[in-house]
Amino acid sequence: MSRERPAERSERVFRLFARYAARYFRRHMHALRLARWGRPPQATEGRPLVAYSNHPAWWDAMVYILLADRLFPERRAHAPMDAAMLERYRIFRRLGAFPVEPDSAAGAAAFLREARRLLADPATLMFVSAPGRFVDVRTRPQGVKAGVARVPELAPDAVLVPLAIDFVFWEERKPEALIAFGAPLDGSALAALPRDERRVRLEDALHATMDRLQADAEARDPAAFESLLASTAGVGGLYALHRLRGMGLNVRVL
Repeated sequence: MSRERPAERSERVFRLFARYAARYFRRHMHALRLARWGRPPQATEGRPLVAYSNHPAWWDAMVYILLADRLFPERRAHAPMDAAMLERYRIFRRLGAFPVEPDSAAGAAAFLREARRLLADPATLMFVSAPGRFVDVRTRPQGVKAGVARVPELAPDAVLVPLAIDFVFWEERKPEALIAFGAPLDGSALAALPRDERRVRLEDALHATMDRLQADAEARDPAAFESLLASTAGVGGLYALHRLRGMGLNVRVL
């Protein structure tokens, strides 16, 4: 029965955890970078917002929290989470997570009920993984779960926006987290489409956003991004040794 409880988000707990998440992120990542062309959609006030993303890694949940805190402070963020994991890490209920049973009809129905309830509030921001499982960023198609494609039916006044996430290594010892939002999609226009066509429309928009972000990742140009969060640590390993040698220090690799 506990798995059926709705989200129990606490604003105070969320803000405290967001500060912890930022510190944790800085220890393990070099930067969280937002593509300059991929800023969040504007003029969405008064309408619920659904950011549906690819799902490349465990870090995605942390990225959701940081984006909600830094880009959408006026909204109440929520996200579905595997019910078994949520039982183990109940703190995530206070962060806005709600339980779903993956790959089951009952789980899909529970997701739709809670999504309908939350998206009735125009201040809601919902993050949701489009494929519902880990998928490599290079895989096509990524897949869009049937429940995600049903969201426009539940909340036709919502705005759906694709969110591309990637993790890459550039010149630093730690990886870069790269993100970009795509062009927003009107919920009522999506709801008017047949479900199969709607899933294709959502997936195509996500692929287009991912492809453009991948091109920027391959270009390895930090100037193409806005830094939302950065580590103070510099490069390590052999790059650090080269810098020391450049300072006139005799350093050998054993």
